[in-house]
Amino acid sequence: MSKRIPLWDNDRSSQYWESQEVAAKHADAKKYGEYTAADLDSIWPTLSDDESALLEYLMLRDRRSVVALYEDALCNGLVEKKLLQIPAGVGTLLMQNLETTFKIPRAVWRVMRARKHELFDGNDSDADTRLQEVRARIAAHIRA
Repeated sequence: MSKRIPLWDNDRSSQYWESQEVAAKHADAKKYGEYTAADLDSIWPTLSDDESALLEYLMLRDRRSVVALYEDALCNGLVEKKLLQIPAGVGTLLMQNLETTFKIPRAVWRVMRARKHELFDGNDSDADTRLQEVRARIAAHIRA
């Protein structure tokens, strides 16, 4: 009669927990936009003028989030490029009006703030005037 071979031993347990830790770090990096922030130089040239204006609007207001229609093409284009996210849990609160909150991931926001003069270089006007200009450009897309 042969001895049973254990399916779970210390080595497998160690490998399992290491893989879980790596997966958790990867999920956090994705959630906080670390991969997108690292790739911002290749993403930025693909932005349309309206996408760039929306991000500049948020930067000028010093706000990471905006309320817009859930199916807004401008915001969803930025979600596809991973420059905006729909935070977990907010969708159901505003869905009665078909609106939701879109938010810039934390790591992307840090990079954008550090490089705002480089990323938004086309504006020589003062901040209030520029804010009015970009607000007028994107007014049809945002609610708040």
